[in-house]
Amino acid sequence: MVSASAGPIADGDRVGLCLDVDGTIHRHGSIFVESLAVLPYASDLPIEGRERELLTEALGTVAAYAGQDQSRRRWLGALRVCDVFDRVGLGSVAAHVLVRLIRYRAKRASGAPATGETEGYRDMQRRILDQYGAFLEGRRRDRTERAFEQVASSHLRAEPSIRETLAALTAAADIDVVLVTDVPTHIARPYAGLVGADVSAVGTDFETVEGRFTGDYTFIKKGAEVERMRAERGWDYVLAAGDSANDLPMAAAADLFVAVAGRGNVGDDLPSDYRTIEASEIRPGKLPSGTDAIRVPPATSLADVLETTFGALGIETN
Repeated sequence: MVSASAGPIADGDRVGLCLDVDGTIHRHGSIFVESLAVLPYASDLPIEGRERELLTEALGTVAAYAGQDQSRRRWLGALRVCDVFDRVGLGSVAAHVLVRLIRYRAKRASGAPATGETEGYRDMQRRILDQYGAFLEGRRRDRTERAFEQVASSHLRAEPSIRETLAALTAAADIDVVLVTDVPTHIARPYAGLVGADVSAVGTDFETVEGRFTGDYTFIKKGAEVERMRAERGWDYVLAAGDSANDLPMAAAADLFVAVAGRGNVGDDLPSDYRTIEASEIRPGKLPSGTDAIRVPPATSLADVLETTFGALGIETN
């Protein structure tokens, strides 16, 4: 319920909660990378020849960014082993192993110092989306969406604490939860269903003509998307959360931003004129006046911070 205390959110207000995915609510991993990696082994989508090469190239691009050529060679070798498993009827085993490896490496990377190479990260994003677009070209949207639904249901996971916290918050007040992500929308939507029954998703949009992908895409502009949804959905207050410089436009469009520590380094990139506090400074029922952003350290639960923050804003879940 909405508290009668003098919080910024009043009874009857409609609230937008805009959450980045990779590195934020999916803190130690990437649903994009995980989905692409297991797609050949966990779905009925036909992937052969050059199409398989394009997927492999995209995954190799991510591996090279994370660990240079040595890492890329290791991942390509792992994928070749998984292809062998798949040919002898052990595709499901290959998929489980790949997802575990990706999450393990992502967790290790999350604990390492952030590089702050924003431009390099964005260049990597563009290259992998270009390669993925080439893979999608000519494919039927409905079959592709169904394939990613199969992947999500069998191999992706949403953090239980996030699911529980969002369920409690949406039961207590009129909160509209949206995943706002660089990930292609048709991959993010099945994951949103794992996060919560009423959670929606907006991401990078891949064009279709007559039900088939063209391979062209429009990279999401997160700030503009938040502003659009605020107007269209009638949000009176917006809280956003993210981990990278790509999420800073959401910070500018929101009333309050939660900066999640990780490889994205967003906490150090917040504007100098923001009043930024640490998550530990939030007190029950009270948020320091004029707060623009909250920093969440690596070892701190985002679910706990969201619950505490909304409590300080006037929404009680108990």
